[in-house]
Amino acid sequence: MHGFKSFSDGNAIALDFAGSAQTAAGAINDSGTIVGTYSNHLAPSEWRHGFIYSNGKWATLDYPATLQTTLSGISNANLIVGTTIKGTTETGSFMYKNGSFKRIVLPNSNVPTYGRGVSASKGLIAGFSGTTGFIATCN
Repeated sequence: MHGFKSFSDGNAIALDFAGSAQTAAGAINDSGTIVGTYSNHLAPSEWRHGFIYSNGKWATLDYPATLQTTLSGISNANLIVGTTIKGTTETGSFMYKNGSFKRIVLPNSNVPTYGRGVSASKGLIAGFSGTTGFIATCN
């Protein structure tokens, strides 16, 4: 699996995190910063890491601890939304801004909360918990 970035002039570039077996782009903001996921191995031995691609440079962004990470959204203010995974099970979501991680938790829910995207300009996070969808502002 390879990610790509398409430009308005019809040109495109491949997005392959160095040394990875697979790269998947998840979202892009208006500045062209892309977030997504890469793994150095293919399934069933994959271990997912989050990545940020900006101005031709790559960075890994993993949630602290030994969990896998996928990144699925980025706002114009560089608020990033992602999900943690243990084994093959998603365990919940987080937002990342200015070097700090914060879990996303839907109040009064006893099941994990999943943030799936963030609006580019407003920073609104969309997701679900169980069968309940939500849109939330970032605090």
